[in-house]
Amino acid sequence: ELQRLPVSSLFPDLTLEVIKILRRWQERFPLRIWKRMVRVYEGAAHNTPCVLKEFNESAPVISRVRNWLSALPDSLPPAQILDLGAGYGFLSMFLAELLPVERVSRCILVDMSYANLGVEASSGSTSTQHIYNCGAWRIPLHTLKVDLKKGQAQKQISERVLRAPALPGEKLVAPCFVCGVHLCNTLGLRAAQLFNENIEVMGFAFVPCCFPTSRHLSQEVVYQLGSHRFEARDFLDSKTLPSNSDRFLRWAEHILEGLEPGKGWKRLERHGLSRPKRGM
Repeated sequence: ELQRLPVSSLFPDLTLEVIKILRRWQERFPLRIWKRMVRVYEGAAHNTPCVLKEFNESAPVISRVRNWLSALPDSLPPAQILDLGAGYGFLSMFLAELLPVERVSRCILVDMSYANLGVEASSGSTSTQHIYNCGAWRIPLHTLKVDLKKGQAQKQISERVLRAPALPGEKLVAPCFVCGVHLCNTLGLRAAQLFNENIEVMGFAFVPCCFPTSRHLSQEVVYQLGSHRFEARDFLDSKTLPSNSDRFLRWAEHILEGLEPGKGWKRLERHGLSRPKRGM
């Protein structure tokens, strides 16, 4: 099944690694969880099982995070991964299997749909049984219930996660890599702000899902990311940008313009992993 997806030709070595991981997962997880992972959802890109779809679309991020980790100085403490809008958690699950355990302390999965751990009355629409109840992960996975749309969310993440000491009793903080795969609408701006405002974030990999709706155009919304200011009409005006692809690209370009990496670098990458033009 993987061999017919674009990822198999674009990232062949990584695909071979993931095939071995999937075989282990099939043995590791209870049947009901495995069935959830391989379910084919209606309208799914390439009409492929959920876990394969997610790998196909997150492979560039996985590859980029591996490269970032290999470039970290040995003098720094192990890094942490912040997975924004993590959903079921496939990205962090793959990273936990693929990244070197001596260079990563934990992966933190952030999503509004989780239950609050330790709060008996808390409930969530996304199950975390596969995260906590099916054996230990090579790299620890932790879920965090946060609504990124709320104003205090970024402050809480910055103070409690990004600026927390790498080890108890120490002042040194761990470097962090932030990933945002399939972040919808303005959540991408929120994620980019975390990168701009926290020096602990040494890398930011963002895969937008969609751009704001035409309602923002009628409301004449103006966005601010770093020193970059732009208007909804800059990417939603159908007269200058007739196709959704054009508007999507311009939205991504605006976010790129607003990123402030300091002495680092930024760039927009294109990978042919999307839905085929005919069929699923």
